[in-house]
Amino acid sequence: MKFWKKLSISYKIFIALLLTISLGQLFMMVYIWQYESKILLQKERVDLQMALETQSQKLATQMETKQKETRFLASLEVMDDLIAKDIDKRIVVTQVPNKYFTNL
Repeated sequence: MKFWKKLSISYKIFIALLLTISLGQLFMMVYIWQYESKILLQKERVDLQMALETQSQKLATQMETKQKETRFLASLEVMDDLIAKDIDKRIVVTQVPNKYFTNL
């Protein structure tokens, strides 16, 4: 306190104005920071939602493609042989006529 009493009035006014301006800027920065944070969070949320929608569409397209491939493969007779574990039978059946044709 003795230091404050020794200062002239011009220094006291200068320090008071400096503190007032500094506090005002500090409050404005905090307010703007909070406001900007809300805006940035909202913007990021929108961006992430768009990315999520894009990825989900890509995933749905891939799943549809795989489902079509699976249905096609399941409709083949070879798959029945694989399920029955009788692949050799089909090979033998296709090779036996070839054996007769080669001997002619």
